[in-house]
Amino acid sequence: MEKAAWWYPSLILYLMFFLTGSWLVILYPKGEILLYINQLNHPWLDTFFRLITFFGDGFVFLLLILVYLFRKLKYLIMIVFTGVWQGILVYLFKKVMFSGSLRPSKFFEQLENLYLVPGVEVHSYHSFPSGHTTTAFSVALLILLLSRNRWLSLVAMLMAILAGISRVYLVQHFFMDVYAGSLLGVFTAFSGYWFIGWVNAK
Repeated sequence: MEKAAWWYPSLILYLMFFLTGSWLVILYPKGEILLYINQLNHPWLDTFFRLITFFGDGFVFLLLILVYLFRKLKYLIMIVFTGVWQGILVYLFKKVMFSGSLRPSKFFEQLENLYLVPGVEVHSYHSFPSGHTTTAFSVALLILLLSRNRWLSLVAMLMAILAGISRVYLVQHFFMDVYAGSLLGVFTAFSGYWFIGWVNAK
């Protein structure tokens, strides 16, 4: 029992996000959460969320690849598989299934007092789901599964959640997009884990 306890803190943190997110998505209309967060803008928060959002950039997968490049081959395969798989799924959702989904800046284009963080280029289409959030949660789960370090895993999960929130704060996505991205990220990371199990079995 003690050996498995390393993943408990990260699991609890994600479950808190998952349950709270479910409640927010069900109870609040699209855009209402974003408008509330938008009112909380502050220069310090602008800087913080502009930085934390990079945890959802694709280069984070490259960093993981470099870390595990000279370690076990199966770990490297797991990271590459997860990165490619989540990239394919995000593309299909964004560009094929929900290609017409509007980003917040376009959805609220008639709203005069919508705050946009200076220096951040906002997009107009392909809102669902959030690709940055998908990447952030994929990476967080990979770190959890590969490192088996309680505190490193907890920090990675916290950064993934904050990266997701940053996408709302920066007016790049609705909370619904972020929530869906978190689920997709978890799914793709576990898919990579299952894929490696299947390869080992073969």
